[in-house]
Amino acid sequence: MEHVKDIKLFIKELERVSQAGYIELPTILEDNLVFENKNDHLWHMEFNDVENELLVSKKVQFLEPVLTVSTSKRFLKYFRQSLVLELHWENSIEFKMVERTIENYQKLSRLSLFRKFFSKLLRNIIR
Repeated sequence: MEHVKDIKLFIKELERVSQAGYIELPTILEDNLVFENKNDHLWHMEFNDVENELLVSKKVQFLEPVLTVSTSKRFLKYFRQSLVLELHWENSIEFKMVERTIENYQKLSRLSLFRKFFSKLLRNIIR
């Protein structure tokens, strides 16, 4: 779903050809961490537990990716809930298109992340 240009049409087609289904989607975190997702994915998806609906918004790249797909698959063993959104549906996929207004966000670069990591590492060694 995160790859298709017309997500509304895609969801309608899923509902037309099936009465129920299961879909796995990357969370916003996983989508930002993985290199291959940077250009291939068009949408971010979250699930609203209160309204029981999928929230779909245009993708925002908050940080520079640091993982390959194969590395992220290894993380699934320990962090699946943080990386994968699992959607079981029957009869229809309740969803809402939302517009995220993210003002003044500063993309996190790999360099700044590594700098902070090594700075912390050195401080711990020196102690």
